[in-house]
Amino acid sequence: MDKVIVIGNNHHNTLGLVRSLGRGGFNVSCFVVDEAIDRSFVAKSKYIHFFKLFKTFESLLVYLKEKKTETLVPIFTTSDEGAEFLDLHYGELSKNYLLNNCGHKQGGISHWMNKEIMLAKAHECGLRIPKGLIVKTNALEIDLLKDFVYPCIIKPHKSSEAGKTNFRICEDCQQLKNALLEISNVCDQAIVQEYINRDYEFLMMGMRSSRTGKIVLPGGLHKLRVCQHTKSLGMLAYAYTTPGIEPSIDVNALRRFLEAIDYDGIFSAEFMIAQDKAYFLEINFRNDGTQFCFEGAGVNLPLLWVESERDEDISHLQQILDEKYCMVEINYVKNMNWTHPITAIKEWKNTQLFALTDKNDIRPALYKLIYAFK
Repeated sequence: MDKVIVIGNNHHNTLGLVRSLGRGGFNVSCFVVDEAIDRSFVAKSKYIHFFKLFKTFESLLVYLKEKKTETLVPIFTTSDEGAEFLDLHYGELSKNYLLNNCGHKQGGISHWMNKEIMLAKAHECGLRIPKGLIVKTNALEIDLLKDFVYPCIIKPHKSSEAGKTNFRICEDCQQLKNALLEISNVCDQAIVQEYINRDYEFLMMGMRSSRTGKIVLPGGLHKLRVCQHTKSLGMLAYAYTTPGIEPSIDVNALRRFLEAIDYDGIFSAEFMIAQDKAYFLEINFRNDGTQFCFEGAGVNLPLLWVESERDEDISHLQQILDEKYCMVEINYVKNMNWTHPITAIKEWKNTQLFALTDKNDIRPALYKLIYAFK
């Protein structure tokens, strides 16, 4: 059985990836990096053959460098911080491990994580992007934004510096000034974008193999309910997978983008759909938390990428999604409008795929509850 490594935090994203690779026939080693915990519900998955908890990425790096492998062992990560850390050590790690990368160059992924650079290239390749500016978070440039389009949304200019917990929606210039000051302790620059009054969000997961040039875009995820709080804005609560891609998305432009940066690995691309127009928000150069939806709907993207990189024939593997309803239980409970309990019950009963609860691997969900009350 081939070995594979999953690196992530104690989160359903990591769990979903472990399950996908385990069901894909791999011997999974899972390394959770989190200085704040001493036990992990992810570790309870039956698909993990070896588990180890690390307090820092630096200690994980020492561990990885000490291991010698006969063949390249694939590594997948589930966080922006992890993706950037591995990328910045690509030169030394690529001798023993198969890693996501851009152009097989150290620092390639980190370069494109910069949202200003990412969005400029996406626009150049033909993707529609919201109006935006890069500003300093110390708010010294606030006078330049008095005439900006409001409401607007701000986010750190680099995904690895701070995640969605530092997104803010601002209704006017004063709110924008306050929001920039709030996140100045985690990033020195932010992107300010017009806030699209979306009809819905659409996410595409896929994979590209630089060895073969093959790109797999199996369909997408139509988000029906997302978290509304700015600290978890846009995170999935309830959705369904679709074998077709939202027609307003320029798929060829997305392909051009991936080819232009010579990306190699699995990814997710996020879009806002408003009045039959698709606005590209960002691309994540790692495994996405919606992986359980795609794998549950029949397409195992991590498996497809590993097989492609090893020059294996993947034509026999499913590459188009089935339609399935999906739910991240914790997000749904926190963000559902419980003034409509009948709707909530119907949506819960309608769900076929859950992020935590899996009857074939039930222990992580049980321990998530146990640890929450201890």
